[in-house]
Amino acid sequence: MFPMKSWATCRPAWPGLCSRAPPTPPPGRPGPIPPTCRELVGYWADGFDWRAAEKALNAFPQYTAEVAGRRVHFVHLRGSRPEGAPAPLPLVMTHGWPSSLVEMLRAAPLLADPARYGGDPADAFDVVIPSLPGFLYSDLPSGPFTRKGVAEIWHALMTESLGYQRFGAFGGDIGGGVTQWLGSLYPEEVAGVHLTSAPAGDDFTEKPPTAEEEAYLAALAAYDLTDQGYSEIMWTRPDTIAAALADSPAGLAAWIVDKYRDWSDLRRKPGITLEQGHPADGGHTVLGDGQYRLVVPAVLQLPAEPAGRASWCRRRSR
Repeated sequence: MFPMKSWATCRPAWPGLCSRAPPTPPPGRPGPIPPTCRELVGYWADGFDWRAAEKALNAFPQYTAEVAGRRVHFVHLRGSRPEGAPAPLPLVMTHGWPSSLVEMLRAAPLLADPARYGGDPADAFDVVIPSLPGFLYSDLPSGPFTRKGVAEIWHALMTESLGYQRFGAFGGDIGGGVTQWLGSLYPEEVAGVHLTSAPAGDDFTEKPPTAEEEAYLAALAAYDLTDQGYSEIMWTRPDTIAAALADSPAGLAAWIVDKYRDWSDLRRKPGITLEQGHPADGGHTVLGDGQYRLVVPAVLQLPAEPAGRASWCRRRSR
């Protein structure tokens, strides 16, 4: 599923792309530290073994299905169960941005065959991990990209294409929004949802927030003031930033690494590097596992949802 034809054509230009950055960053959180960027891009160009990553990715059973006239790419790992045991519960897992289904592949075997890893075989799932529209081999959407629209596609994939009558759903980030819509739209088919980015309501008329909740909301608003710049440009000028990032592997690396670094809470773990904090299959970093090839389509398409902010239900200070 993952042939790489353009790797060699990108490599010669990479090592010097971060060389003109200042040696030390200005105060605040301007983005990835230039030496880190140079080191990462240098490894990506000369040390990263794409063929090994390709082999690891292709070890997972992958399929495409036509749903609502569009192609959906997904990993489908059947659950392992003892003879005579009930069929495993199907579970659809939805990734976010800047991400791909690659991030969920480490969890998939543990969920599908828990007995192999010391767990209870009765806890096995049939694991389905689709690529969001515009990611990997899933077609771009024919209209606006909305989380509700993706949930409708996932429901058709699970019930019509794969024939499941009841299933669970997991997701975070944009995948969390999709998962919320699955549970809301299809309560008869969706057994339950698990979110890593749960929403917080912004209407406190009936029940005012506690002091702890108020402090959390204030901290969230303050954080957004320093972190929100990337999403503002992606929401308001998606095609502009997409052209820049698609043209520069180093630029895309800096754009993505900045988010992984900031969202990983590495400041509380000074001895842990980004690479150690985000290992992917085979010991490669999340970025190193082909993120350039996997994420560019997302940059082009994801910000097309006009009501994107609403799905997070955040109370903003501005």
